Amino acid sequence: MNGIPIVFYDRVFSGLYTHSLEEAIELSGTFGERARCAYLHYAGYESIVENNIEIFRNLSYDCSGRILRTPKEIAAFPKKFVRGLTIYLKDAENKNVCRDIVKRFPYAMCRFILRSHSVDEAWIHFACSLRNLKHIVITKKLEDDSLRLLKKLVDCGNLLELQTCKDACEGEQFEDLVIVNDDDGPWESDVVRTILKFWTKNSAKLRGKNLFVRGKCKEGVKQLEEFVIHRKLFLTFPTLAGMPGVSYVIRRLSVLGIQWALKRCSKEECDSIQKYYRHHHIRFWNPSCVYKCEQEKEREDHRLYISFELSELTQEIGNKCERIANHTGPDHPGLMRDTRRFHVLFA
Repeated sequence: MNGIPIVFYDRVFSGLYTHSLEEAIELSGTFGERARCAYLHYAGYESIVENNIEIFRNLSYDCSGRILRTPKEIAAFPKKFVRGLTIYLKDAENKNVCRDIVKRFPYAMCRFILRSHSVDEAWIHFACSLRNLKHIVITKKLEDDSLRLLKKLVDCGNLLELQTCKDACEGEQFEDLVIVNDDDGPWESDVVRTILKFWTKNSAKLRGKNLFVRGKCKEGVKQLEEFVIHRKLFLTFPTLAGMPGVSYVIRRLSVLGIQWALKRCSKEECDSIQKYYRHHHIRFWNPSCVYKCEQEKEREDHRLYISFELSELTQEIGNKCERIANHTGPDHPGLMRDTRRFHVLFA
């Protein structure tokens, strides 16, 4: 591979996560050398924009964590190594400032953090024009007009991931949907249940998509448990559908029910998931095994694959790197109720 043009390596490494680069630097020859160069120099740029002014900026190395803060240092840094761009918007009406920042870093994937209840149409048009738009985070519940505008951004097909508060969830067209609940109060949303019900009738639209729920997600876990127990019960005993009291029974099945409804995936199944759905980029500090929930008997293309982070009480002491969930993880689905992060892959 030593005769391959340098641009090939740049293209390959630009799509790799840091942990993958860390593994690639152990290789010999030009591939290993270019991987080490990328690993040591890749960086991310952060900016805060308010009232049409960039009020804060810094550039940090992915590997060492070193931070550049002065305009002179940032301007001198090679732009091809800036692969992540995060802009915090206190009012999403600053398209001109955002455009200038994006132009400065043409190789970076863009991430916008929206810290307001509204967005304007001009900013949405700007976001739709970005080919390197990866991630939008909504930290406030959006007004109805802004939600309708956001749908235009969803429909344009450029957005890969949406992270939102639990009450502002919209759109099934993403590769990844991240729901975060850091509120101190009770979870009053049925967003997880709604997404799962949508999948039952629209599995093709969600195939290959990921749902992540983070933070205080016990109620989200409860909605997931009720759904998979419900599916398993009615697939096993179809005559129960519509019978009075069944919903109450499902809620009472609790831990025993989830152990019955979810089955650990085999090594072959986990390898297949890795191959067809790029499951390797989803990592946990202390992962469970991968579970499967079938929608229809004998239909491998109608399944949910579920994994989660084991709680701090069950974490392995001394584990310092994130790992992929696979067939070797602990098989205790009842522990999901204590998690602060779970993942659902729609297959």
